[in-house]
Amino acid sequence: MFFTQLIRSAYRRLRQLQQQQRQRKQLLALESHMLKDLGLSKADAAREGNKRFWQS
Repeated sequence: MFFTQLIRSAYRRLRQLQQQQRQRKQLLALESHMLKDLGLSKADAAREGNKRFWQS
């Protein structure tokens, strides 16, 4: 039972990391006027978008 929970937890975390990585790539693809609507600059987007997958 513990092993099953461990596997499920690891799987959920992996999925979260994958989703976060997708969102970061999408952020990098946004144009300046779209980022401005979100209150972000290109530098903000680059800083967040270029983080490694294990970084929060």
